[in-house]
Amino acid sequence: MKKHRSSRPYLKCRLKFDWHIKSRDTSNCFLNSLVEFLLEKGFKRPEKVKRSTGQSVMKSATCNPQRTKDINISERDNAVDKTRKSSFALIGMRSVLRSMQRDVLSAVFFDTVTIKPSAVTTTLGLYATSLQNTKVYAISGLNAALSTALNMPMVGAVGLINIPATKELCDLAVHSFTSVSISNKVRLIRFYQRLTIDSFGCYTKEYFLTMYIRSHCN
Repeated sequence: MKKHRSSRPYLKCRLKFDWHIKSRDTSNCFLNSLVEFLLEKGFKRPEKVKRSTGQSVMKSATCNPQRTKDINISERDNAVDKTRKSSFALIGMRSVLRSMQRDVLSAVFFDTVTIKPSAVTTTLGLYATSLQNTKVYAISGLNAALSTALNMPMVGAVGLINIPATKELCDLAVHSFTSVSISNKVRLIRFYQRLTIDSFGCYTKEYFLTMYIRSHCN
């Protein structure tokens, strides 16, 4: 019986994206500053509590009303702390993508391994180059540096909220890296040049960009 292989995620697109990935030395210099910022804002997770200890805590909590109250207060404090931290930065692909949609981020950093699949790099490239207020970068070693420093299993993406507190770090990113861009942009410019104001004066540049992408992506 013939085995059917599961299809790999693939998105065919004639647009090519350049993520301008820098050397590891350049990346490490910036990552040190990013780690320092995130540690200062309290993003490091505490060490995991052993199961036996956790079970004894739960046992004593059920027998001790005061301990139960303390645990509830601790949970509320954790929720408040999470909200406070998210006012500076967000960690994780899902949280970062949501905030990109809300247009509240000044800079986004993806680990180079995260964008390695062609479907991912194309989709993120299309989305990132359409953003007006957010710079999007790919950094080698992001996951290795941050997961170790912050005691997290994986850090594939980081987003910095567009506030004064992150400006210095965002400026450093601008001087250290180049945000993702369309590498074959010349073709896109020629496409615009073929359009005449007499024929298409009522349409916007965004409309023509949409037409171009639709005609070159399938």
